[in-house]
Amino acid sequence: MPLHRPAGLVQRRGISDNNLATLTHSSVSYLDLARASVTPSDKTVDRNNGTVARSSRKGVEQISLLERHAESIGREKRAVQQVAELGAPTTLHIEDVGASTSTSPHSSAYSPLPAKEWKASGHDRCRGYRRRLFTAYKVIFTLVVLINVISLAALQALDQLIADHILTAVSANLFVSIFIRQEELLNIFYELCTRTPPTTPLLIRKHLADFHHYGGMHSGCALSSIIWYIRYLISTTRAIHPIGSATTLQIVDLAASYTLLLILLFIALTAFPHLRRTRHNLFEKSHRFGGWTALLVLWTHSILSSIADTNPDHAFLFHPSFYLLTLTTFLVILPWLRIRHIPVTATRLSDKEVTLTFPYWKMPSCSTIRFSTAPLLEWHAFATIPSPTSHDTASIIVSAAGDWTTTLTADPPKRIWYRGPPTHNFLLGARMFESVLIVATGAGIGPCVSYLQGLSLHERCSRTTKILWSARDPVGSFGQGVLDLIMTVDPGAVIIDSNSGTGRPDLSALVRGMVASQGLEAVFVVSNKWVTDVVVGDCGVEGVPAFGAVFDS
Repeated sequence: MPLHRPAGLVQRRGISDNNLATLTHSSVSYLDLARASVTPSDKTVDRNNGTVARSSRKGVEQISLLERHAESIGREKRAVQQVAELGAPTTLHIEDVGASTSTSPHSSAYSPLPAKEWKASGHDRCRGYRRRLFTAYKVIFTLVVLINVISLAALQALDQLIADHILTAVSANLFVSIFIRQEELLNIFYELCTRTPPTTPLLIRKHLADFHHYGGMHSGCALSSIIWYIRYLISTTRAIHPIGSATTLQIVDLAASYTLLLILLFIALTAFPHLRRTRHNLFEKSHRFGGWTALLVLWTHSILSSIADTNPDHAFLFHPSFYLLTLTTFLVILPWLRIRHIPVTATRLSDKEVTLTFPYWKMPSCSTIRFSTAPLLEWHAFATIPSPTSHDTASIIVSAAGDWTTTLTADPPKRIWYRGPPTHNFLLGARMFESVLIVATGAGIGPCVSYLQGLSLHERCSRTTKILWSARDPVGSFGQGVLDLIMTVDPGAVIIDSNSGTGRPDLSALVRGMVASQGLEAVFVVSNKWVTDVVVGDCGVEGVPAFGAVFDS
């Protein structure tokens, strides 16, 4: 059986990458692995009592007392044996937690299955297709649109589809599409969902953890408002046909209506996932300026329609759409009352990453805030990291990924705009599970640090939190403090240096292997869209609840 060696698996102080041992048979003991990772100049390991082998020159502990971890080792060894019996390659590691942590290093065993060797059964493939086609976002979006289409068809069939009802539906959908993205509402729902105890059935918890797909309701209501408005325009156009019989006010009103429709269609077009990813600046500007214009035109249209209607019972002030439009306008203005221009202190982590520290009193963990250097043009959401030493500052990690972040990392500003309040992110859902695997790549460790800092001592002791992090020079780029925090929560964390010359290993295979061998309940991924989709999708094929960012901002 060929050996399977994930590239650049772990980079540790005092232990070179070449000293990591890879085993494929359970007959090779943990002590044999320890012997393989100790240089000839070191003391040998006593097989009978399992004493510690140390490097007297470097003072770095290579392996821990096996007796101290008898239970953990026994469990891992059984997992290795099971995987070996199945013929799958097994990778074992001697993890070093670093001199600054008090936890003793120990062995961590799991069985990464390479993607090229892993083949799903027909049932698994069907489950994978269902997982990709029926994501929470798509399900919510489809349900919202279906409810609106069925309501429209029902009113049409009952001959109750009058202009007032249509305008109310348009206004209601626009209101909900904006209201669902309000920070206070999201925080309330996040708190309600994630307070679900881990003893609740897994089926319920994994659906509640999908709450971060609320964007499906936003886009579903926005599209539904367009559908209702198209039906309204059909009725209005028919009412004034032929056009020669229309008054000037009716013609102006009709022109405003078609202008509004074109604006709404353009906004919807730029919101398509492909265009949103490849033309994000266009997407954001069309939503902002197009949305403002659409709201203004809708007000104009509503006022003109009210003036043209001489029936006093149809006065605009007594129409539900007036109050819905008023509330919608207030929600659009509200975020602009909350922006602040604040000082920031930049700390360079690498040529592509920088930390920005800013004043904020008691930043909650697992929170996101939007930042900008040009408030009218673009805003970018970043997960915040509360200060571990004080309550009056927080920070974000910015990694060069696009035009804006590349400019920011190359020349960090002295001051920046931010828009509050902080909004909880999907990582908060991890507290609903007894055991989770947190997967991060690069600067994605920032949101994870926020989650790890927020764990109470009781949660650290009563729940299992495993960590898999791949980054370029993790300690050199992000500091020893990040490594210490990770090792405090998970002494057996797998930290991959993708800058070791061999690149990043198959993260999906590593994740599936760790989940299978350690019996973890859920996986949370903080990475780019491609890695997130692959890991979440592959976990879904095997029936493992996996969650990642939606990338719909």
